[in-house]
Amino acid sequence: QNLIFKVNQEGINLGVKVPHFEADFYDRTPDDPLEFKNFTSFDLNLKNGIVELSDKEITQTAKTVIQKKTPLLKDIKIDFLPGNNVNADIKVKKFINLRLQLGGTLNANPVNNTLFYTPEKITLNKIPIKKIMDFFGLELGEIVKLGSPSGSYFTSGKSIYFTPTEFVDNPKIDGHITAIKTGNGTLAAMI
Repeated sequence: QNLIFKVNQEGINLGVKVPHFEADFYDRTPDDPLEFKNFTSFDLNLKNGIVELSDKEITQTAKTVIQKKTPLLKDIKIDFLPGNNVNADIKVKKFINLRLQLGGTLNANPVNNTLFYTPEKITLNKIPIKKIMDFFGLELGEIVKLGSPSGSYFTSGKSIYFTPTEFVDNPKIDGHITAIKTGNGTLAAMI
């Protein structure tokens, strides 16, 4: 109960607050004592509990991870709001400066252990384009191709999907997110 895990690897820098959880730790180095500071020394099987993250740390991590794969990204800001609402403000530069603003809901899919973000509002340089997309029957996954289904994030249909257990290499995490809840600046995932 009441733990904070610091994840600091390959651009991911998160303070994960854990009010409580039940988990099995599997020691990868049974000849040495289990060392919690070294995430390569154990695997984790989450059984149940709550994990909390802040939108500021998610913003920094998203910026770092996405910039590695998409150098066009200049800035990103993610805001968690009550009621599973999430706003994203994305700035890219490809010949000209573009600003993409998304407003939508974030939900959990326990069946395949993903979170999916479905934008209900999309503006490009302050021009609403969601209604135009709907008029032509276009979905986000057809216009923007991000990642792949075997990775940590990808677009498909009307949503952007995230597989949280794929974001970090170590420790290897097994567990299923059953629900999420957002508040002002925070995201809580129930396992």
